[in-house]
Amino acid sequence: MKFTIVVPVYNVEKYLPECVSSVLCQSFEDYEIILVDDGSTDGSGKLCDRYAAKDPRIKVIHQSNQGLSAARNAGIQIATGEFFLLLDSDDCYEQNNLLERIAQKTSGADIVVFNWKEFQDEKKYEECKVKEYLSRIQKEYADGVSFLQDVTTIPLYPWYSWIYAYRREFWVEQGFSFSVGIKYEDVALTYKVLLAAGKILTTPDVWYCYRTARVGAITHTLKYQTEVDKLRSIEENIYDVQNRNLPEILKENLCNNFSCLYYSAVIQSFRIEPKEDRKKFWDALQEKKWICQYTTEKKQKFVRSIINILGIPNTSALLNLRRIIKERQSL
Repeated sequence: MKFTIVVPVYNVEKYLPECVSSVLCQSFEDYEIILVDDGSTDGSGKLCDRYAAKDPRIKVIHQSNQGLSAARNAGIQIATGEFFLLLDSDDCYEQNNLLERIAQKTSGADIVVFNWKEFQDEKKYEECKVKEYLSRIQKEYADGVSFLQDVTTIPLYPWYSWIYAYRREFWVEQGFSFSVGIKYEDVALTYKVLLAAGKILTTPDVWYCYRTARVGAITHTLKYQTEVDKLRSIEENIYDVQNRNLPEILKENLCNNFSCLYYSAVIQSFRIEPKEDRKKFWDALQEKKWICQYTTEKKQKFVRSIINILGIPNTSALLNLRRIIKERQSL
């Protein structure tokens, strides 16, 4: 078996057909799909079973609701493919030659990296926003350190785990797993996987379609615990990087990327409900303000100055207003 596609499933009855169909239409057929039903309360679980009954390449795991990390871990644990990919069940693949193209690039590689685009429910794929992160880097890297030295020059490099195909043996030998019970599991793990990797092959081809917030969801709220998990991941990542034997410029770039997420948390914090939780999170941001010292970007340095003058609550309100205006202009 060449590929395993692990698909965590939770209450996505509306989106699952598009997701699964984007795999079943692949021109390269040596693959399996593992659908991990993470305690869905809608018709998703039964839909998974119907898919498995129709195609022997589809396996289903039913488990109590434990979160995205546990679902991914469960799927990876029973994967038999030489390489595995992670596909969120409300997303899909755009090209039907994704697996065929990756198969051409796997020789000697621990990881293959590809590009993606973002889309919203009510917009056509033609209106998708293509990300340019991989458009100006090399096609091959001897190891993950050299790959990260290139890509972390990009502020806020995305740590999404689904833009990679991983050699399963490499993953297992390194003992990787997603941390269960926390959000932002990709931020906590992906850079560690890349640092441990040997040969990495890349392509600027856009193969993954990432579904963002739906149209009209500008005012949707955030949970306190989710943002606390983000802040904790940022803090732990910086401590970890500082204690690693890495080139100093890579340490600087990694910590800058993580510190940029701190500013993202400042912006997003105004959407935390209820207000009591929002105030608690502002206190947490104030306590972790030391993260700002790792910022090297001009924009973030400017925001740091605003924080020092106006404080975190007022800065959050100001930046949140700016975000809303920009999002409405893009609709």
